[in-house]
Amino acid sequence: MDNEEKHILKWLNELKKAFRNQELNNEKIIVANEFLESCIKYCNKTYEKDTIFYRARLYLEDDKGAKAKMLSTEIFQGYDKEKSFVNLKPMGNCRISNSNTRCLYVSNSIDTCIPEIGEYANSKVSVAEIKAIERLKIYNLSANVSVYTTDISKSQILPEIKDKSLLLRGIKDEFSKPAYDTEEDYLLTNFFASKIRELGFDGVQYASAYAINEGLNKRYNLGIFNYNKCEAINSKLYHVTNVKADYAKCEDVS
Repeated sequence: MDNEEKHILKWLNELKKAFRNQELNNEKIIVANEFLESCIKYCNKTYEKDTIFYRARLYLEDDKGAKAKMLSTEIFQGYDKEKSFVNLKPMGNCRISNSNTRCLYVSNSIDTCIPEIGEYANSKVSVAEIKAIERLKIYNLSANVSVYTTDISKSQILPEIKDKSLLLRGIKDEFSKPAYDTEEDYLLTNFFASKIRELGFDGVQYASAYAINEGLNKRYNLGIFNYNKCEAINSKLYHVTNVKADYAKCEDVS
């Protein structure tokens, strides 16, 4: 780990501490807000009306009912329209939502959304198609950092970090890395998501940690704040036949 990466890690940890303590006037929080705002023109993505996304949930109804639905001609063969959409029940912190705010979590493909829910062999999964019924303005954190202009690096924010694309990558990694459902895991992503919401975005897009991008096959997730701009239009049941992990010895990985 070089010096700049150490600076970024230290900054993120200090930012997490400030947010945990609700020190909203803390310099670290102010700087983070300024940085996210300065990156808008590079992270602004639009999805037009009628774009289709996918949302998966483990299907926990009895096996007899599942088989009957698989053979049916119903539009919602998996969960119904309500259960295929946003969970409005009280819950703790998640990657983007928390006890005070709700969020619609979707993916860009079936191959992306099923691994995200921690499926297991011989489980059944309900996958809903979610359609945008209005245009969506999204803060895109899934693109390769190399696409960002060097203008970001001219910013005076955090002068000790010369390559600001590394800082942006650090924020991106926070959204994408696996979490283990603890309050600490979601502190930073909740903070960044709240600022992105304040900037007028309908949601945030981030790379999937459970599916490696290969060539043009990009896999990413979205957390949509303004979920009233979307609706569930159908659902289908899938049977998970196998769960596979590719691996290699650490010394063989460059």
